[in-house]
Amino acid sequence: MRTFALFVFGVSASAFAQFPDAQIKLDLRPTYLSSAGGHTTFRWYDPMGRHSTVGLVLLLEPGFRFFVSQRIQRIDGDPDQDQLDEIYLEDPGNWRIGRAYLPFGQRNIFRESVMGAQADTQLVLAALPLEIAVCDGGKGKQRGVVGRIGGRFGVSFAIGNHFGIAGTSLAPIRNAFDAPEAGRGHKVVIGGDYVYGIGAFTIHGEYVAFRHGETDLDTNEDVTDFRVTFRSADPRFRLTGAWSREWNSREDFYRIEGEVAVTDKVSLTPFLRFSGGQWQDFGIGARVRF
Repeated sequence: MRTFALFVFGVSASAFAQFPDAQIKLDLRPTYLSSAGGHTTFRWYDPMGRHSTVGLVLLLEPGFRFFVSQRIQRIDGDPDQDQLDEIYLEDPGNWRIGRAYLPFGQRNIFRESVMGAQADTQLVLAALPLEIAVCDGGKGKQRGVVGRIGGRFGVSFAIGNHFGIAGTSLAPIRNAFDAPEAGRGHKVVIGGDYVYGIGAFTIHGEYVAFRHGETDLDTNEDVTDFRVTFRSADPRFRLTGAWSREWNSREDFYRIEGEVAVTDKVSLTPFLRFSGGQWQDFGIGARVRF
């Protein structure tokens, strides 16, 4: 990964005479989380597996963009123990090469950062947007072809090996630190998602099916996530209510996420999740963005 970063930076520096514009990106999510059973801890990632990151953006003269971000803390037990969250070179809207989150659904149920190459184009006959990527995370990790077709309504697919093992995946129904080990996961993942806005409300719906497990422990899973988000313009405030379900085990999960602005750059982020009629997680955190 370090070799790739040096390679991309070297190519960028040698290809363009003018020194690129540089921007520092800071996205911190410190969270104090209490789980059922008395487990309480402080983490630099939120209950949905979203990392705190420090990043750098280089805007290159012909319109290319180089981005690298590093995780403040890795998720305990996550088979993806890379300190880098993303590192890629892209021509925005056309292609991307490097480590990035795979183009699948709303990146809510299935969300995994893997080394690969992505192209953004359109289906010739239907003129629908198409994002497609080939990826290879290494031995026992994600490898294959992943893509999404559509706009407001989309259909996604992943075909290969070891999908769904990252701590950032299945966050609506699984704690980030309960991710399976490398070598597990599923060979086929198929999903559909839809988003609709009405006034200050945004409605999201998503279904993801995990098939052909790598081991006997990796059984078929059908997961849905339905959420409604309210956003106010002034003062800045966000509140999300969500219902998630794993249909094969008939488990239901309900969560409430909020974001309350303290300043333009700092927000408080409360979180509450229920399962089986009892609370499962309670968190209070902050989000700091620069």
